[in-house]
Amino acid sequence: MKQLMSLFGPDIDRFLQLKESLGYSRGTYEYQLRKIDEYAVLHFPHLAVMDKTLVLGWSLKRENETKNNRRIRLYVIREFGKYQRGIGKNAYVFPTDFIDKQQQFIPFLFTDDELNRLFHAIDSIPMNKHAPNREYVLPVLFRMMFCCSLRPGEPLKLRTDDVNLEQGTIFIRHSKRHKDRTVWMSEDLRQLCMTYNSYMGTRPFFFTSPKGNPYKTRWMDHQFRQCCKKSNLCMGMQEPRPYDLRHSACSRVILQWLEEGKDFYELAIFLREHMGHSDFESTFYYIHVLPENIVRNAGIDWNRFDSLYPEVSDEKA
Repeated sequence: MKQLMSLFGPDIDRFLQLKESLGYSRGTYEYQLRKIDEYAVLHFPHLAVMDKTLVLGWSLKRENETKNNRRIRLYVIREFGKYQRGIGKNAYVFPTDFIDKQQQFIPFLFTDDELNRLFHAIDSIPMNKHAPNREYVLPVLFRMMFCCSLRPGEPLKLRTDDVNLEQGTIFIRHSKRHKDRTVWMSEDLRQLCMTYNSYMGTRPFFFTSPKGNPYKTRWMDHQFRQCCKKSNLCMGMQEPRPYDLRHSACSRVILQWLEEGKDFYELAIFLREHMGHSDFESTFYYIHVLPENIVRNAGIDWNRFDSLYPEVSDEKA
């Protein structure tokens, strides 16, 4: 970790250590805290405790910033302020109603044609000396995300031995809500992973960067956007995100069950475990993203779910 330069840098280090000891992901806080550290060095180099001027200055809405991105920034600085107060320092902590309510995402659900175009672009991505092996990594990474309905960060954290190529299973460690789970690969995906694994050789992570570390989600987001542009999927008001591969995969499973006349009520528990949800509320998020005509004609009382499981955010799903 690059050394922090502000006077409250040591407190940031201890705060991150505390969060990790409690089972939270360090990455949840570290990126924003580094930005806060840089902001403090530039504007408040004399401060060792966050005061009101610093916090409110950091909290100002930025140009083209979404409500959700600002909400993350505010949440992190508020948590750190609470930590400084907890260790006896007079840090400023703004009230919770200062943070905007989370904005509901509308998932981009890929059509068959859009998926074909996207994966054609992914499969034909050229070699790049600044991104070695990306032409081998991306086709496997994005297929694994789609075929196994993974969250974007989950495949990037996989160690090589988490992917059992003999049994065709993937072990997801300490994902959202710190819940482990095992997901099964299709035979086609297993064969693809075996070919990729034999080519890449010995390495710590299944998707290991040239530096020997797991790839960052920012790198993956950039590569995904480049592939979407190449396949003309970034032309409208709504642009796909890597998370939308998971949304599309789950929605397709539900639609297939409905077409086959299967009992969705009974199968929902299996879907919950596969998706890694800690509660049914998150699983039933996908009811609300199905096409309205499917919901209306499916012969299922969806209102029964509405009364039990309210809509939840993309962040929970």
